[in-house]
Amino acid sequence: MYGALLGDLIGSPWEFNRIKHERFDIFSPLCAYTDDSIMTVAVADALLHNTAPASSMRAWAQRFKPQRGGYGAIFWVWLNNPDDEPYGSAGNGGAMRVSAAAMLGKTLDDALEKATLATSCTHDHHLGLNAALATTQAIWMAKNKASQGQIKTALEETYRYDLSRPYEIVQRACFHSELAIPSVPEAITCALQSTSFEDCMRKVVALGGDSDTQAAIAGPIAEMLWGIPDVFMQELRTRIPTEMLAVIDGLYIRE
Repeated sequence: MYGALLGDLIGSPWEFNRIKHERFDIFSPLCAYTDDSIMTVAVADALLHNTAPASSMRAWAQRFKPQRGGYGAIFWVWLNNPDDEPYGSAGNGGAMRVSAAAMLGKTLDDALEKATLATSCTHDHHLGLNAALATTQAIWMAKNKASQGQIKTALEETYRYDLSRPYEIVQRACFHSELAIPSVPEAITCALQSTSFEDCMRKVVALGGDSDTQAAIAGPIAEMLWGIPDVFMQELRTRIPTEMLAVIDGLYIRE
């Protein structure tokens, strides 16, 4: 979904240059897509065409190299060994790439089933898988006009996430982590306490955490809550390869 790719772009300059304030340029020459966008497209392509997510991720990793950042070491080994089994990841990468499942799911159960398929090939640890499911549920509920409060209550009840802390407290406690806990609840909190898409992006970057991945997680939720400003879409279409955009465009055609 567009919000995931935009989140990746907007967060990319700050992953290793972390800040704790919202006074930054949303788009700068340093904004570039990372492995997060490539894997989001790979999962979308698999779900659109009913192919194996693992095969699609490996194929897209060969087609495009990240402009910034790179793949995690263990995930990179998995990508390059087609016979590898899931490796028990409790990281946030499953949640980052799963937004297409929410877009294509006709029901919540259907969306969660698609998310499980796209995630369990790597993130079969319950924390990693639950993070992907919670992200999918948040996006799907927002897409279906649930309020921020309704989404918060549902995720707290289903996944036992603490989404009640004020943003300022979450920001103060945040540190760079690629684990699903704490980074995914932090990202979801930014979306659920935002007032616009841009506000959500500024909140995520100002956490000072794993900014590109957390923004890719929060971005689709904020997109469904608030929509995306036209100027953001213009930036997206100048910064993401047409082949990748064509896949994401296909999600909206299928809607």
